[in-house]
Amino acid sequence: MTPGFDLAGALADAEVALCVARVARTASAEDAGRPAGAAGFVVHAVVERSLAASSLAALPDTLALAGERYEDPEVRARDGSNPWHRLGLVPGERLLLAVRPRDGGWAVSCVEAGASERTAEAARACEVARGPVDLDARAAVVAGLRDRAGLVRAALLRRLARDVPRDVAVDHLVAALEALEDCPVRERLGDALETWFEPERWADRMNAAVVTALARGVFVGPRAVRLAWAGRLARCLRWPFDPAPERQERVARALVLLVDASPVEVVAALEGLAGAGAPDEQAAVRDVLALWLQL
Repeated sequence: MTPGFDLAGALADAEVALCVARVARTASAEDAGRPAGAAGFVVHAVVERSLAASSLAALPDTLALAGERYEDPEVRARDGSNPWHRLGLVPGERLLLAVRPRDGGWAVSCVEAGASERTAEAARACEVARGPVDLDARAAVVAGLRDRAGLVRAALLRRLARDVPRDVAVDHLVAALEALEDCPVRERLGDALETWFEPERWADRMNAAVVTALARGVFVGPRAVRLAWAGRLARCLRWPFDPAPERQERVARALVLLVDASPVEVVAALEGLAGAGAPDEQAAVRDVLALWLQL
């Protein structure tokens, strides 16, 4: 089994255990079904610290973990699709492991180098993903969403999606965006906010809140960033709400009318992006601008 990279997803899965383990030894493993140039192995690792338990089984003191990777180190360096390629797997090396019980043993869901700062971030993310968090407390949630530690933020976003009503999640995300000037974190939150747009609800209050926040995004940051916000806005407003063209336009216009941002400022910002970016980005700007010019 080749592990993935979604450590935040593993943290949110109660069946997965998360731990820091030290490589004791690595043994080869034969399997005729492997790709050419790949080699199988079994990593024997000693668990040094448990960060989160599995709901299915207790984590043992030692783990025997099967994996495979290309034998040629140069090929491994070029292939970023397999997390095992990033590791030395030498005795004494520390690993950050997300593992789940399987067939009497343990299978790896995610694996990373067990750097101390990453371990500390994972421990905090575990608390957010599985521990008690007051998801109605806006100040605490907004602080977590603004956290530069991406794993903590990702864990909190999953909790919001799983454990709170849509209006609460959208409210927290909008508040976090309004409190941020850091472009990389804003971009991550913009992507998350877009997932809360629900086309089947047409021009409801929460869709209007999402579109308002996306529209305000075209005011902030360098041109490439503002183009990305215009793209998010276009994906929402130009969603195929209805097969009838006239009803389609009515829904899109209704959403634009509900946007809590100055139409003059939105038009000016969009006109400032005219001709910028790739052809698909230019098309998105034109589509959104056309809706505002109808107001």
